[in-house]
Amino acid sequence: MATLGRRHGIAVIGRVRVRGAIGWAFARGYHLLQLPFASRRVRVMADWLAAALFRRDVAELSLPQVTKEPATHVHDRAVLSLA
Repeated sequence: MATLGRRHGIAVIGRVRVRGAIGWAFARGYHLLQLPFASRRVRVMADWLAAALFRRDVAELSLPQVTKEPATHVHDRAVLSLA
């Protein structure tokens, strides 16, 4: 069983192969049943429902560039002198 994107999947049940949206539903159901606790199943189902109802939340996280400049603050000098 595998999901191949949004509402596309493959499932093999016995000798029957299921593809498309039905295969996707079978794969999702199988993965849901493999979760150990009911509370996790509910959280995963809520996440899937939110993903189905709303667009993707696209955010870009940029990290500040680290430059190797000499220490200019007293605190930085103290940290550097300890190293």
